[in-house]
Amino acid sequence: MHVNTHEDAVEDRQHEVSFRTSVLDGGGFSMTESDLSKAVDALVNRAPDLPPPAVRRQLRLADGLTQRQLADTLQVKPLTILRWESGQTEPRRPWREAYAQLLQRLSEKYPEATQLDEGMPTPTSEGGSG
Repeated sequence: MHVNTHEDAVEDRQHEVSFRTSVLDGGGFSMTESDLSKAVDALVNRAPDLPPPAVRRQLRLADGLTQRQLADTLQVKPLTILRWESGQTEPRRPWREAYAQLLQRLSEKYPEATQLDEGMPTPTSEGGSG
């Protein structure tokens, strides 16, 4: 006959905690409190969402801005703006935050420009990099 000792109780508790952690975190991943805190910070600090590329372009055009004006303001090349507006590339920090802020303000000023308009000219028919 085996008598439960203090060590047995501690071991049982460790297995129970390990099992609960595994079940709660999706099975198999053991995250520390620090890991969870970092994951929450990353979620909160993620890059802002941007409208679809075609809407980015429509917002710029609604305000009468050229790709060059926008590029000069954001301190990038006009080709970069063309690529952002065509969906070839996405802006990275710190440009993404500034671009998102500009687009948000333009969308408030020109809410109709946030609707995709299939009749809008394409970037190439606009005359290149503006």
